[in-house]
Amino acid sequence: MTGFCLLLLSAGGLTGQHNARPSLLLITVDTLRADRVSRDPGSITPVLDQLSAEGVRFDRAIVQVPITLPSHASILTGAYPVYHGIRDFGGIKLKDERETLTEILKANGYQTAAFVSSFALDSAWGLDQGFETYHDDFDLSSYQGVGFNAVERRGDLTVDLVVDWLGKNLDPQRPLFLWVHLFDPHDPYEAPSPYRERFADSPYDGEVAFVDAQIGRLIEKYRAAGRYESSLIVVMGDHGEGLGEHGEETHGFFVYNSTLHVPLLMRFPEGEYGGQRVAQVVESIDVAPTILQQLRLPRGKEMQGTGLIGNIRRQRASKGTTGYGESFYAKYHFGWSSLTSFQDDRYKFIRAPRKEFYDLQADPGETRNLYESRTAHAEQFGQQLDQLVAKYGSESGLDQKHDEMDLETQQRLQSLGYIAGSSGVASDVEDLDRPDPKDKIEIFSRVRNATIATEKGDLRTSMRLLSEVIPRDPDVYSARYLQGFNFYRTGRFMNAVGEFKAALELFPESTEAVYSLAQSYFKLGLSREARVEYERLIRLEAENPRGHVGLGGVSLQARNATEAEVHFQRAVELGDDALGRIGLGRSFVAQGRIDQGIEQFLAVATLYPRSAEAHQLLAYSYTRKGMTEEAARHQKQYDEIVARVKK
Repeated sequence: MTGFCLLLLSAGGLTGQHNARPSLLLITVDTLRADRVSRDPGSITPVLDQLSAEGVRFDRAIVQVPITLPSHASILTGAYPVYHGIRDFGGIKLKDERETLTEILKANGYQTAAFVSSFALDSAWGLDQGFETYHDDFDLSSYQGVGFNAVERRGDLTVDLVVDWLGKNLDPQRPLFLWVHLFDPHDPYEAPSPYRERFADSPYDGEVAFVDAQIGRLIEKYRAAGRYESSLIVVMGDHGEGLGEHGEETHGFFVYNSTLHVPLLMRFPEGEYGGQRVAQVVESIDVAPTILQQLRLPRGKEMQGTGLIGNIRRQRASKGTTGYGESFYAKYHFGWSSLTSFQDDRYKFIRAPRKEFYDLQADPGETRNLYESRTAHAEQFGQQLDQLVAKYGSESGLDQKHDEMDLETQQRLQSLGYIAGSSGVASDVEDLDRPDPKDKIEIFSRVRNATIATEKGDLRTSMRLLSEVIPRDPDVYSARYLQGFNFYRTGRFMNAVGEFKAALELFPESTEAVYSLAQSYFKLGLSREARVEYERLIRLEAENPRGHVGLGGVSLQARNATEAEVHFQRAVELGDDALGRIGLGRSFVAQGRIDQGIEQFLAVATLYPRSAEAHQLLAYSYTRKGMTEEAARHQKQYDEIVARVKK
C-alpha cells in the first residue's frame, strides 16, 4: 500500500556542465508522517529539517490516496484518482493514454531514469511511462511466500545503484529527470543498525531516521558537484502512517489526516524565499504543475492540479485552499463502504455511512465528530466534494476494473504466494448502504494480521485469527478466501473447498477463487469437479493459460495423454512457457515421444534455470533413453536446487 518525495532541480549534471534547462531529481520515500519533519530539538530528520529551514514549508499538504501506487500515480500525472483510474493496488495499471510528467519532460529533451525500491511500484503498474531506464529488478524467487509489499530493496542499496548509474550513464548534453523511490518506512519497521538499537522503542522512527541519512548521502553528492545552491529541492510525502490513531496501525483503510497529511518542502535556487511558510491547503496533484511552472514548460493537458508559484511568492493564492482524499480499499477488498473526504484550512468532511465533520483547528486529531450539530455546514462540504468528482472524474477513473494484469505479472505475483483480496463489489449496492469501515476496523485488523501471518508461513496463527472473524462476519470475501488458502497449504483440501465455495458465493467472478477451488478438487482426485471449475475459469479469463494447464493435468490424471497434449499446447500458445511446456513435455513422454518431451523440458530449464521440476523430468527422460551421464547431470542440478530451497 503506499512515500515521501524529494525533487532536486539543478542547473546542470554532475559533470559541472550547465544545460539550458535544470535537471530534476525526484526521490519518493514511502510512508512518512508530516509530524516527523519537525525542526524541533532532537529531530530524527536533520537533513530534511535543514531543507525546510532553507526553503518554503507547506504546512497543510494533502495527498489524494493513502496508498503507494495510486498516490504516486497522482503525483506523476497531476490528476485526481477519479480521473487517472488507479484507486487501489494489485490488479490495476496506469493506462497508456494517461499523460505523465515524465513523458512531458522526455518530449522536451530530458534524459529520464527511475529506480524504485518496492514491487508496489513495479513497471507492471504502468508508472514507467516515459522513462528510458526503469530499474525495478527484483529477484522474486528470493521472496516466495510473502506479499508483494514485502518485496523491497533497502534504501542504502538503492542509493548505491543510483550513484553508480549517475557515474556511468549521465548524459552531459541533456537535462536529467531521475526518480529515486525509497521504501524503508513502510511496515514492517526493520531499520538496520545502529538505527534499530537507537530506536528500539519506536522502530518506525528508526526507519525514518535511516531514510533521512540516505537522502543526505545523495544530497552530499550533489553538493560536492556544485549543484546544491543552484537547485530547486521539493520534498513531499505520498502518505503518512496511522500508528494506532483511530485504530489504524498502518495506512490505506481510513482517510484521516494521520495518513493524508504529508510534509511538503521546496528549496529554491540560491535559497530564494527561504524561511517562508504557506498555511493554505495544497494537494499532491499540485506538485507536477508546479515543477512545469518553475521550468517554464506548458502544463500537461490532463493535469488537474495547480502550480503553486503564486502561493510561494505570497501573491494572491493560485489555487483554492481545499483538499480531496479517498480510500476505496475497504470497498474493493471487503465489500464495505468507500471513504471520500473534502477539507479546507479549518474544516473537514468525510463521506461515510455515518458522515463525519471536524474542526481541524480545535481538533486536529479528528476525534470529535461535529456532523450532527453542524449538519448544514457539513453538507456544504459534501456538495463541493460531489462537484469535484463530477468535474474531474473520467469513465475509467470512476469505474475501476481489476484483473487487468498481463500474464507475466500474474505469474510473478503467484510466485510470491500473492493472496488475492478483491471482494467483487456488487454494483447494485450503494456505498452508503454498505457497512461503515469505522465499525469494521477490528475485523479488518484481524484479517490483515492473518494475511501477514500467512505470508510469513505462520498458518496456525492465521487460521486462528480467521476462525474468530468468520463467525462474526461470514460475508468477508478476503477472510473466506484466505482461510481456504490456509487449508490448501496445509493439505486440508476438503476444508479448502468449503471456504472457496463460500468465497465464490460472495464474489462469483473471482478468478482466483475459481482457480483455487479447481486446484483443491484436483488434489482430492475429483477430476469431474475439477474439470467443471477449470472450464469455468477459461470462460472468465479466456486469454489466461492456467485453465488449460489445469485441464491438461486432469487429462493426464485420467491417463488421456492425447487430450492433455491439446490443452497444454493451448497453454503454451497463450504464453505459458513454464507449466505449459512442462505439461506438454509430460504428455509427450506419456505417449512415448521422449525426444519431444526432452525438447520441452530443456526449453523450460533454459528459461528458468532454477526450475527443479524441469531438471527432475530431464533426469527421468534421459534415464528412459539410457543416457545415464545426462540423467546424472540433471539429477545433480535438481538436488542442488532442492537443497538451496530448503536452506
